Amino acid sequence: MNIGRMSVPFIQASQQIQPNYNYFSRTDIPCYSTRLNKKLVEDSTTQRLIAYLNSGLESSIHFALNALLSRSYQEKLTFTPPLKVVDIAAGHPSSTLLDAIIESVVKFEKKEDTTNNNDNDVTMEPTTTTTEYIMKISDNEEIIGKVVAILRNSILVQPNDQIIAQHATAITFLVEILYNHFKFRSSLLENSDDDKQKEKQKQKEGVVSNTTRYILEIISKIAKKLPLRTEESVRSSSGATITDNDLNHLTFNGAQLSMLKTTPPGLSKKILETLEMALFVYDNDEALLAAMETLDIITRSKATREQVDLILLKPIYEPLFETVTTTTTASSSSPSSSLEQQPTTTTTIATTSSPSTSSISTSSSTHTDSQSINTSQTSGEMMSLDSNNNSNNTPIVTTTTTTLQLKQQVTFEKRTMVERLIELLGHYANDIQLLSLNILCNLIKISQKSRIMICHCPGLLRHLCNLLAYKTGDHNMEMGKKAAAFLSQVSKEPLNLPALMPFEPTLAQIGLTDNPHTDVIISILIKYIK
Repeated sequence: MNIGRMSVPFIQASQQIQPNYNYFSRTDIPCYSTRLNKKLVEDSTTQRLIAYLNSGLESSIHFALNALLSRSYQEKLTFTPPLKVVDIAAGHPSSTLLDAIIESVVKFEKKEDTTNNNDNDVTMEPTTTTTEYIMKISDNEEIIGKVVAILRNSILVQPNDQIIAQHATAITFLVEILYNHFKFRSSLLENSDDDKQKEKQKQKEGVVSNTTRYILEIISKIAKKLPLRTEESVRSSSGATITDNDLNHLTFNGAQLSMLKTTPPGLSKKILETLEMALFVYDNDEALLAAMETLDIITRSKATREQVDLILLKPIYEPLFETVTTTTTASSSSPSSSLEQQPTTTTTIATTSSPSTSSISTSSSTHTDSQSINTSQTSGEMMSLDSNNNSNNTPIVTTTTTTLQLKQQVTFEKRTMVERLIELLGHYANDIQLLSLNILCNLIKISQKSRIMICHCPGLLRHLCNLLAYKTGDHNMEMGKKAAAFLSQVSKEPLNLPALMPFEPTLAQIGLTDNPHTDVIISILIKYIK
């Protein structure tokens, strides 16, 4: 009975409680896979980091960069290519994570340039206004260091290298930082004779040495994808202006930012000059190795040889050569004529060192019984003599011979890239030795003048003979093989034989030993006999 009395109120209470439950079917509840959930989390995190980077607050920027730096160290940071998503409200494409990272250190500020073409006329014409932009890089070394470290760590993950190489603003930012740093450091090293001042400068540069080394490592990883174009290499980067047509205006949650569509004119020249300065600035093996790897890739590519010749080599070898042009004019008579012909020889020496070509012409007359003269270049221009001088129309054959000559012994007013590479052939690190030899081998393939100039540089042939004499180790075998190929290539030029002649006994002694490159050495020695 007691149980029944207690059960009645329990049943009544359970009947009174009627919670309002909403029942759903299984198909109405979204069930995502683990991979999709991870993608949603990454997208939401990326959107939040982009918002922090575009906020303009230094604390928010540092927080976002620290988070990205941590992800890049773990190789979990992946950039996405530019999206074609357009913000309807703003009318501009949406920015990506890489855009936001670069925007934290690079700004494009408007520069109003108002020009009025009126000459105080009565009728005033409307004033034309053109909007130009100035690229300004942040002076916050901490933020710049974090951005460079993020790019350096993330470039090892595919496809980040391709995306960074195609990002015009990122490449321009990295090159500008490196170029300005090397210019400043080179000027101090050249102008400062005080040891204390140099020591202070080294201590100051120790803070940013990692940043510049990281930039060199980034450039070395994307050297094959760098935007080096011939038409840009001949322009001057100082006069380049940025207009609206050169920029992509992006937006994200109301924040607007601008990015370059293509790299500015003259960037090819700055990249090559930066790598040249890096050879002189750095003594650190890692930084020097990164610069030399980049230079090796660029000089090896056939697509960039023209830029390398125009920017790096031509200013070195151009003052050393002169072109001698010999023109011989001979009139060929008919078979019935028995008169001897007197060909006239004109020699023109054209000096290529000065912008305005200076020439010296000499004429001389000689007697010959032959009807034609064989030369390397012949212009078969047929002319007719005046009827007053000769009743028969006698044709005239003009032959032209062009010869390249060295004006003087190869000497340079200041240290050049070629001399620095020859100096590095004696470096204690085998990797730097091999890279120096590889770059020199690439340079002699660019032009005939570079082949002659490099062969006549003091100290080069002595280094090559030493490398040929090495026998032990795979590394030395590779350097010996490169040295033999180098000597074989430069020995094909007749002007190089006088420079090679003093080393004939050394090469003969190496060839008589048990050397794996004896065949190449013997082929070089045979050219002396000829």
